[in-house]
Amino acid sequence: MSTNSSDIKNRGIYFTPVELADFVINSIIDNPNANILDPCYGHGALLFSAYQRLINLGCYDPKIHLFGCDINWPSESVLSSLSRVTAIKNLVEDNFFNLDGQLGKKFDVIIMNPPFVRHHSIPGETKTLIKGISKDLLDLANTSDLWAYFVIHSLSYLNSDGRLAAILPWSFLHSDYAQPIRKHLASKFRCIKCLSIGERLFDNTQERIVVLLAEGYGARSTEIKTAYSPEIPTKEVRWTSIEPSMVLDSADSSFSATQEKQYLVEMKKRLNFQPLSDFADVRIGTVTGANGFFVMGTEKATNLGIPGGWQKPILRIAHDIAKYAIVYARDLHDVLLVIPENASLPTSVQSYVKLGEDDKIEKGYHARNRARWYSIRPKEPPDAFLPYMITQIPILVLNPDKVLSTNNIHGVYFSANCPRPAIKWIQMSMLSSISQLSIEISSRTYGSGVLKIEPSAAKQILVFPGDGQSYPEEVSNKIHVLIRDGKRDEAMNVVDDWFSSILNISKSDMNNINKCYRRLKMIRLGTD
Repeated sequence: MSTNSSDIKNRGIYFTPVELADFVINSIIDNPNANILDPCYGHGALLFSAYQRLINLGCYDPKIHLFGCDINWPSESVLSSLSRVTAIKNLVEDNFFNLDGQLGKKFDVIIMNPPFVRHHSIPGETKTLIKGISKDLLDLANTSDLWAYFVIHSLSYLNSDGRLAAILPWSFLHSDYAQPIRKHLASKFRCIKCLSIGERLFDNTQERIVVLLAEGYGARSTEIKTAYSPEIPTKEVRWTSIEPSMVLDSADSSFSATQEKQYLVEMKKRLNFQPLSDFADVRIGTVTGANGFFVMGTEKATNLGIPGGWQKPILRIAHDIAKYAIVYARDLHDVLLVIPENASLPTSVQSYVKLGEDDKIEKGYHARNRARWYSIRPKEPPDAFLPYMITQIPILVLNPDKVLSTNNIHGVYFSANCPRPAIKWIQMSMLSSISQLSIEISSRTYGSGVLKIEPSAAKQILVFPGDGQSYPEEVSNKIHVLIRDGKRDEAMNVVDDWFSSILNISKSDMNNINKCYRRLKMIRLGTD
């Protein structure tokens, strides 16, 4: 069965570049007589590389050692090529999760580039099947993408002391649903190596990849190493060792940023930077269920005849946070439609509500749970704002005018016992390399390089409360001008210099923290 481009996109199929296949195979296979399985071989790139690797290792007949499974039978041309490296009888056309002993054996090495299908794109029947099959090995979260099921299910086909090599999306390192998978692998393999590659290797996708190399199946990890390469490595990789307990026991058991975590902990001992949660709560903004209906420009609100009391100034997206740091609330141009639950509707508003009903907004989850679907109860205006998803340097912006925000922006609510002078210090310290490094470490990264700061991650941001020192208004004004002019990097340098002058930290140490931050940021953005 042939595979067209739309099938490839819809099913998350990205064929493995030859150079990547060679790197993966050369890194995982060192036994000339190893039996090897690719459970989603596609065009066979990994099998071709494995054949050549076995030849180089002195294998007499590599074809008898290579096996493959794929839900689609290859085209005639691909099949003809594959027949030169493996016996056709060793290829199975079936869903990997339906094999049920068809291969008749377990394997010494499993190699794979599984489909990068998002969890919401997995058909319901398929998800029920694969979740049921994988449950005995590891009960995966419903938000798990398809690659996760391939990785876990493949373990049932491994011999004792076997090896696994998988080409995975960056979500393996950063997503919540992957955290139990990382822990499970660390408890099942003696040695794990994880290489992040910055280059986007697959056409038509922003997804970047991670190469997972695991050895010694059946033993608890005693060796875990990580590395980063901006592109497919052409020379020996420089690996960094991680303490296995950091993966097995930590709630934030990511394979990445280990050096940076250790350095940040070391520096924190000398400084009074504390988690933001010691001073404030962080919550998502107002959830409307239909921002396109409830959030509108002031001009539209006027034209619709919305009473002024029903218009509440609101920040719509992360870009608005920086704007709000510069202008006054009266200069904002978006408002939230807040119709009191017992209010009589003017004719113009009735017409607008009818438009919403024509679009079936009242049938949405949030609308159905309101007494009147169009009557929102907005959250209390926060004391400050923090972006939820952002690419560049996130900043904390105070909210003296009590403006609202959508759920694209977090609200920061300072506790009653937080000293008022500390708030401005906390705001300024958020621009320091120390705070920004803690954000990079605690937040999630999307394949496109977007930083996703969940409320739980925001609460872990390290901030400085001032310790009773006089607030430097002159420095603050200089920072404000730089932020206004879009020069956040320069603003960060000013803050770092100031903290170096008042805290027990040298410029050299602060520069090292800044280098750690910039390294993680470059890895996230794929610009290293």
